[in-house]
Amino acid sequence: MMIATRHQPGRWVAALLAALLFFLGTAPTVSAEGDATPGWVRKLQQFDRLRRAYEARYAKPGSTHPGTLPARLLEHRSDSDPTTTPILDGDLLFSVHTTQEQLRSRDAHRLTRGGGVLVAVLDGGFNLDHPEIAGRVLPWGFDAVDLDFDPHDLGDGYDDDRDGITDSGVGHGTFVAGMVLLAAPDATILPIRVRDDEGWGTDKELEYGLRFAWAMGAQIVNVSAMPTTGRKQRIARLIADMRASGVVIVNSAGNDGVEEVSQLGDWNDTITVGSVDRHNRVAEFSNASKDPSRIVIYAPGVDLYGPLGLGWDHSSGYWSGTSFSAGLVSGAAALLRSLHPDKSSTELMWRLRHAADPVRGADGRYLWHGSLNLWKAVTR
Repeated sequence: MMIATRHQPGRWVAALLAALLFFLGTAPTVSAEGDATPGWVRKLQQFDRLRRAYEARYAKPGSTHPGTLPARLLEHRSDSDPTTTPILDGDLLFSVHTTQEQLRSRDAHRLTRGGGVLVAVLDGGFNLDHPEIAGRVLPWGFDAVDLDFDPHDLGDGYDDDRDGITDSGVGHGTFVAGMVLLAAPDATILPIRVRDDEGWGTDKELEYGLRFAWAMGAQIVNVSAMPTTGRKQRIARLIADMRASGVVIVNSAGNDGVEEVSQLGDWNDTITVGSVDRHNRVAEFSNASKDPSRIVIYAPGVDLYGPLGLGWDHSSGYWSGTSFSAGLVSGAAALLRSLHPDKSSTELMWRLRHAADPVRGADGRYLWHGSLNLWKAVTR
């Protein structure tokens, strides 16, 4: 069985072009000795210094695997926290058509399929060669973990966080990208890796990922991550600036089954997304909010079918979690942006919120926030 590898010549050429596109706008600077160095070169040198400092801080002394993290440092990191492990194709009888019917996506795609819209997916575990996404995902992007321009990640074969599961974060970003494309098949995905192969990441990596998405002109940004402590307010200001510039930012509510959403949902500069089952009831694992002032929407998130992006093959299968629901809402935002290129991000966010179907909670009562309906969103 052939396994895709990270080191492919075409990808590194594309990565170099990505670096040039990202940094070429920075004016050259002149040193004290009078030597002019292009700004983008200085920026790459800065990233390289940060990468080496990061490795020096987090490397485990004496380990044969230098990326292994000391357990005491894990509390300073956050993870994407999928609810379940993926189920390979054939273990269940559900079909992607069920999700399409619930979203009314076929009706919506008669009006728009999201062409011309760039959606940045900030996540981890991308398999850029997976045939289900390869045609719509860019072959380059940004890796905020390794500080390079190759977000391709099939894992390293180590249980870095010592949770008993090796490479538990691999495939997560691939699956989210698949959900974006299920809702907006003609959108373009910009992959940005902000989580390692175990699903862990830092606030600094999240900030780097957001800044790269903004610099590259992403109109929609999907975030499957939570800020921890140190940079929370800095990230809040960055997100507010991005929204004011027209970027729609979508984040997952979290999978703890509580009435409290991700910290990114504390600010109404993002759309926070929870999960519902096939009957539009809030999923047992999904975080929820009863605050009517928040921009919250629900979307299918139980046993969704899509590309798993696992390291040993290009398999597809079923997975559950609010991250994947957020991918569907990001795709919906791409549909609206393609129809209304001049509308503000706030207008699109509120349109998505109000063009929704009723949602019931675990107690059977209707909630204030509704579930994604693509047809209503594009025709309101």
